[in-house]
Amino acid sequence: MNTINQLSRVCRCVLLLLVAVLASHTTAAEKPIPPWMHKDVLQAALNIGMNAEQSPQFKVALSRYFDDLNLGIKKLIRRNPSGLERAIKRKSNSVRKNMDKDMAKFLDEEQMSNYFVYRDLLLAKMSDPVKGSSPSVLPDAPTSHTY
Repeated sequence: MNTINQLSRVCRCVLLLLVAVLASHTTAAEKPIPPWMHKDVLQAALNIGMNAEQSPQFKVALSRYFDDLNLGIKKLIRRNPSGLERAIKRKSNSVRKNMDKDMAKFLDEEQMSNYFVYRDLLLAKMSDPVKGSSPSVLPDAPTSHTY
């Protein structure tokens, strides 16, 4: 009888784990993949060919980009200027140029050309509402605290 109770407990535990896995899978399937986590964007990042020294610098520069972009857009929205869309685009371009300058400090020429491919792909994913978040709303954007 003791063996039957143990077997019953094991079956219940397995069933609970299965339900938990299925529930998390359903939730994960409903949540869109952030632009920077798409396979092609990740592959483009790998194609840059960074060494162990450059990788942390890349993460810092990318985190700074997302932090500055989010902060800048939030400020613009609070001020609610006329031509908000144009102001956001101008701010996005400014922050992107700063990221390019940060990357140029530690990437060589060949890596920079691969970085531009990565950057353009990332920005395309960010601006396509079907494939990723729009640049004006980046709730899951990685920050310097994410890494």
